[in-house]
Amino acid sequence: MRWTLPILLTLWAAVATAGPRDPSAPLRPDARGKTVVRGASTNIGNLGLGITNLGWFGNLLNPTVSYPSFEWPLNSGVEHMFLAGLWVGGITTEADTLVSAGAEDTASNSGNPKLEFGPREEDELIRSSSNPLSPVFSTSALADQQFEMVFDDFSVGGGGPADDPHVPMGVRVHSKVLAYAPSYADDFVILLFEIENISGREINGLYVGFYAEMTVGNVAVTTPGSSTNGWNFYDDANGILRPGELPEDPQARLMYCHDADGEDGAAESWAGIRLLGADAPGDPDTGEVVFSYRQWRFGQMPRFDRDKYEFMSSGRIDEGRIEGVDYDAVGNWISMFATGPWPSLFPGDTANFAVAFVAGADSTEMLANSQVAQSTYDNGFELPAGPPSPRLSVRTENHRVILSWDPGTDPGDGPYDPTLASPEYHRSSFTNAPDFQGYRVWRIFGDVVTGDPFQQASLLAEYDVKTTPTGGVDPVGFNTGLPPMDENGRRIFVDDNVLDGFPYIYSVTSYAARDPRLGLPELESGFNENAVRVIPGSPAGGVSVAGGAPAAVGVYPNPYRGGGEFDSRFTTGEPRELGRQIWFTNVPARAAIDIYNLSGTRVDRIVRDDPSTGQVEWRLLSENNRALAPGLYVYVVEDLDSGDVQRGKLVILK
Repeated sequence: MRWTLPILLTLWAAVATAGPRDPSAPLRPDARGKTVVRGASTNIGNLGLGITNLGWFGNLLNPTVSYPSFEWPLNSGVEHMFLAGLWVGGITTEADTLVSAGAEDTASNSGNPKLEFGPREEDELIRSSSNPLSPVFSTSALADQQFEMVFDDFSVGGGGPADDPHVPMGVRVHSKVLAYAPSYADDFVILLFEIENISGREINGLYVGFYAEMTVGNVAVTTPGSSTNGWNFYDDANGILRPGELPEDPQARLMYCHDADGEDGAAESWAGIRLLGADAPGDPDTGEVVFSYRQWRFGQMPRFDRDKYEFMSSGRIDEGRIEGVDYDAVGNWISMFATGPWPSLFPGDTANFAVAFVAGADSTEMLANSQVAQSTYDNGFELPAGPPSPRLSVRTENHRVILSWDPGTDPGDGPYDPTLASPEYHRSSFTNAPDFQGYRVWRIFGDVVTGDPFQQASLLAEYDVKTTPTGGVDPVGFNTGLPPMDENGRRIFVDDNVLDGFPYIYSVTSYAARDPRLGLPELESGFNENAVRVIPGSPAGGVSVAGGAPAAVGVYPNPYRGGGEFDSRFTTGEPRELGRQIWFTNVPARAAIDIYNLSGTRVDRIVRDDPSTGQVEWRLLSENNRALAPGLYVYVVEDLDSGDVQRGKLVILK
């Protein structure tokens, strides 16, 4: 987060036009078809959250999946949660006390949560975005990345224990997941839930809660589920920031978790889930709204619905030492907060509930980021923003990366269409005046993000407009001018200061100048709006040489030396053979690469079909994934289109 909270609060007070959010605003998406969601995640900001339409969130720290659970910073490998889920509890007119739970620790130990929520046949994940350059742009979207899902507690795929099976209460949940790109709002994800009574009967004493198995570690260092390099679930510290505890944030309702020893520097961040709001009217006689925070050790969750309901409605805050339990001790803790009651929910009535996943480098930053999430919610999701990051294309050559993007089209006197005009002819949502000021080109060496990407990245170039939209001299900025255009009318930036075979992350952001009339600071688009991972190297087939012949296929590093720059192995006990790499360069678009030892035995074969690059990576493993012995090897590269064959030698030294 690059803005201070006081600046943001002043800014919202000056420009927010929607006022406090109407909690009764409908969240119903259109039903279009069947989709069971498991594997989608937020990736527009700096927090990656795995989402489902099964009532739970996360990825169960499954090392075989490619989407995050609760990762911050994005692409860092630092995770903060095993599983989280929605709880809804109430009492039916038949006096049955029921709870529908999206996640439970008694069911998650097998790696497959008990399913008490699920989608119907017609329920589909709907994606949209407030970013005019997004392919799913919608003027009704509340965020740069928005997911809408619907699920209910009838469409279930599993039940409870034999002596207490799941009994549907009859609720249908309309949910939205909101993620933001700007750097001041990219450290949280907001979840909105509208819970509708579809049971055909009255539900009394409704409470809504959120359950979380938060745990902090680095998947690149400790592998969840591994017997030799396992994740430590028992060294986490959990707790609650409750209402009235902090003078600077008296409404804070934030359950949090951090690793007690910081994983020896590998995972020192803090993560939390903040209750942003709910429209519970409270006790019908006193109007009192109950807030409960319950914490228990893994496996000790209440088993029966009536006991779960008591946890949600108790009003108890588990902290310090209560009844002989030290809630401040480190351990494998489960957390849950809940609020209510909604005294009576008649058929068709709804209850609204909102939370935010939030993280930070330490407790202070986590809290500050959660306050920005709260302000975003309270102000109707009216975030100040300038022009979006451009749509970015990238191609590589040897020791070169070439970025290009469409600048947008000047609407002139015609109608303004933000999808065509952005970024250079974008208009402010507050003033309706052109607000584009320039571009910044950012680069990260490597592909692991360790914090705020803007702080980790190098600023390669900054461009600033020279003239105003009316043709006068621009009074703001450096007036350096904008990047040149290629023959296709696209802006172009060339980076020649790169190493072939090494990963980089590039981003091109747009920014708007400060507007003293509204008190607006500089508004820069988000790093991850168009961030792209690039490995420099030759284009497919290489560049042509004299006579029109393609450049020869090559290998680097050659010889390969263990422990060098291209050896990224890490050790825990015995050395692992993963992490080595050799690159073939100038490889044809469609090719087969065979590697042989000196006895003529083929040790590996790579078949590729990729016209975008001439780089092909080899991990120095045999076809059956065994490590190769040091020595001399022969490679044979066949162009599958022309039939041409090239041969060469490479040496492996360990």
